[in-house]
Amino acid sequence: MRLGLKTLKTSGVYVIPNEEEPKLQALYKRYGIEEAGFVFEPICAD
Repeated sequence: MRLGLKTLKTSGVYVIPNEEEPKLQALYKRYGIEEAGFVFEPICAD
């Protein structure tokens, strides 16, 4: 199943950029998931 989230590869690791937060919020609601301690942190692009 695809969730429609864009990913970004930084330092060899795939991350979900902050711009995808609204989509994540909608997915949480759709699938009944609560945000237990999840924090969006800005990515530092050096």
